Amino acid sequence: MIRFAIPALLMTALLAGCDRGTQTAQQSEADALPEGLILTAEPAGAQDLAAAKQGAQVGDEVVIRGVVGGQVKPLAPNRAMLTLIDPSVTTCDKMAMAGDGCPTPWDACCEDPDELLAKSATVQVIDEQGRPIRRGLDGVGGIAPNKPLVIKGTVREAQGPSIVIDADGVYVDG
Repeated sequence: MIRFAIPALLMTALLAGCDRGTQTAQQSEADALPEGLILTAEPAGAQDLAAAKQGAQVGDEVVIRGVVGGQVKPLAPNRAMLTLIDPSVTTCDKMAMAGDGCPTPWDACCEDPDELLAKSATVQVIDEQGRPIRRGLDGVGGIAPNKPLVIKGTVREAQGPSIVIDADGVYVDG
């Protein structure tokens, strides 16, 4: 449980500490997402996230398939970051109690935390300085919690079960 909680807490602290003000209606050019980020066709060679994580090393180019989820708020509100989970992760909408009115079926709250960490990744879109762009991805090209995505990018960090991917292409599947 602690191994799962630490990355989530670090991401929350990072996001809370970096942007104390509210975002203005107009984004600066520095906050703009890269042109062509949202792909109109699925990139070839996509692997489910859990399989792609096996042996992934810093600098590897990857094409991964997953679902936006793994926590109540898998999309950072003020950074181009999200949590992606393997399609095999059991979420409330996949369980027998589907339709029970769960307000956040994508959070995978019934999944073992260690298993969830092993089947999740942090995905970010970075600027020229290598920092996450200062704008959220929610709604961009249809990105939303519980949406299947195919991410094309580069492994930035791979340590134990944790992995961070710098995305340069996002295909929203459905």
